Amino acid sequence: MFAMQQEIKTSPLTPGTLTREDVPKHVGIIIDGNRRWAKERGLPSGKGHEAGVETLKRAIKKAQAMGITNLTIYVLSTENLKRTKSELA
Repeated sequence: MFAMQQEIKTSPLTPGTLTREDVPKHVGIIIDGNRRWAKERGLPSGKGHEAGVETLKRAIKKAQAMGITNLTIYVLSTENLKRTKSELA
């Protein structure tokens, strides 16, 4: 049986206190709210998706810079499949 001991940190991690050892190697991102973001601004849903792509690009670059080596990005749920074909294209 494999066992691993891990020191538990008692202080909160902030960008100024983060060390390479604190950064996880695998992070998951669930994309949500692009249509809602666009609607709140009176924009078509496609503009929300475009903004989401740009935000995701920045997140990927930041993850790379932080030393995160694996990203899992969840972009489509079965609920999303009920949307119009033009939005899914």
